[in-house]
Parts: sequence; C-alpha cells; structure tokens
Amino acid sequence: MLELLERIAVALETLVQRAATPLPVEEPRPRSPGSVVPLRVPPPPAAANGRPRAAAGAGSSGSGADPQLVAPRLAEFLAARQIRISHLPMPMPAEQTLNALAVFMAERYGAIAGTLAKMKRAINQNGGHFNDCLAQQPPRVISDCCQWCTRLHELGFLEEYHYKPAPQCQIVGRVSSLPLVQGFLSGHWLERAVLELLRARAPAGVGFESLLNPQIVLPNGNDFELDVLAAIGEQVWWVEAKTGDYQPHLAKYAAVQRLLQVAQPYAVLVLPDLPSERCRTLTQLYSLTVCNIADFVQHVAERTGVGKETEAALPVAEPPAPPA
Repeated sequence: MLELLERIAVALETLVQRAATPLPVEEPRPRSPGSVVPLRVPPPPAAANGRPRAAAGAGSSGSGADPQLVAPRLAEFLAARQIRISHLPMPMPAEQTLNALAVFMAERYGAIAGTLAKMKRAINQNGGHFNDCLAQQPPRVISDCCQWCTRLHELGFLEEYHYKPAPQCQIVGRVSSLPLVQGFLSGHWLERAVLELLRARAPAGVGFESLLNPQIVLPNGNDFELDVLAAIGEQVWWVEAKTGDYQPHLAKYAAVQRLLQVAQPYAVLVLPDLPSERCRTLTQLYSLTVCNIADFVQHVAERTGVGKETEAALPVAEPPAPPA
C-alpha cells in the first residue's frame, strides 16, 4: 500500500512539472520581399439598384473593368479635366438581354408607365405584389403592357404574373425580390435605354465609346457617379436619367457640367414623365438640355443626323397619379 502511494505521488509531481514548462513557440518563417499572404476578401455587397458596390478606395485597375481598354477616348477626356475613374462596373453576362428590355420599355413608356409605377410602389410597400386595372385603357396600351409583363415573367423579373381578360382587364403579379431586378425596374432601365438610343444614332463609320455608371473622383475630391458617358466620334455626351424627383439634383448636375466642360446640347438630363414644355423651361434655366424620352430621341437625331427620317414619335406618359 505504501509503495502504491509513493508511485501516485511521483506521477503527480511529474504532471505538475510538465504543466509549468512553457510550450515552444515556432519562429515565424522568413518571407521573400515580394511574397504576399493571401487573404479571403468577400465580394462587395450589392447596392439597392442591383449593381455591385465598389469597396472604399477601390481603383479601376483592381475592382472593375479597365476604362483605358473599354473606352480610351473617354478615359483621356476625363484625365484632361483632372477627373479620375475610381470604379467601372464589370459587364454582365446578360448585357444584351437587359439592354433590349430597356429599349422596349423606352419605346413603349407611354403605355407601361402606370403599371411600372405600381410595380415600384409594390417593391417598397407590398412585398412586390401589385395589380393594375386597364379596363379604361385603349387596346394598344393593354397589348403593350401584357407583352411587357410576359417578357418580365419569362426572365423571372416577375415571380408571378396573370392577366384577367375583359371585362376585368386586370394585371396581377409579384416583382422578384432580387436586387438586380428591383434596381432595374426602379430606374436602371432608363440609363441603359438612353445609352442604346445614343449607340443606335451614331453615324456609320464613326467611332463609338461608352461608360455606364462609372464612379469618378472630381478635381475637388468629391465622389460622383455618372449615368452615361459616351463619345460619338470626337463629341462627348453626358446623360443623366432620373425616374424620380429631379429637383434636388439640378444644382449638382449643373456644377458637374461645368467640371466636365460638356456643352449644354450634349449634357442631357432625361426625365421620362415631364411634358416637353416643362423640359424646355428647365433647359432655359440650367446649363443642361432637359428632355423626356421622345424629345431625347429627336434631340440626338438632330445632333448626329442619324434617324431623323425614320424617327418614331414615342408617346410620353403624364406623371402617374399618387397612390390613393
């Protein structure tokens, strides 16, 4: 018994000595001057408009497309004005599909404006659910709205879509919750549409470059995002497209126009819901050419000389009535 107790005491003493001994620390391995420790950086979160948001301080070389490769003429134009491109979104695989849908909406905006307004309200208020009664609308408006909603449903932009024929003539649907979809319907469609309308009216044989939503740093250090910057030959166009309240942005756009040094005929603000007369009044007050969609098409055709003979009179919708 005494021998057993002695063995236990020896064992306990050994354990205490091991616990008091510090563990060896591995020295850091020397690295060559050029070696880099890889870090897993999560992708930037999607913005509310469905476009990827650039990380703070990200440069065009590492966080998006290279403007020198995409549009060297426009990159030179901005550099000459001491304006730096901080981020240029990468093209999406579905660019052509989105652009075609945007032009479709612009060409039929007079017919679909009311339904689009209900979709936008549903995104913010009703979980995407909306309905629109077209019983008082002419057959052409009903046809255009149904064709448009069918396209949206085929692309998954509408998770649900059903049309109740006469006498109801009612569209019932639910907008997808994807940020890409909600951003597109909330206004990004108009930016794409004006870019494609510009591209379509570039004279044959004349170079065309464009930047969609480039984020820039102005000479005073302020950040700004342009909607569309395009060059038709040597002429640079700057176009902003607003589907909501435009009044708070007029002074800012006028200031940016002076920094860009783009002449008023080529510095354009597109407001799809504004009547032509009010657009002309704003054009007289500010250093911008203010247009609705139909006037924009005509304005570009007059400046480029392309499309005047085949120009279609696009209908212009009155501002949608406020929700009851």
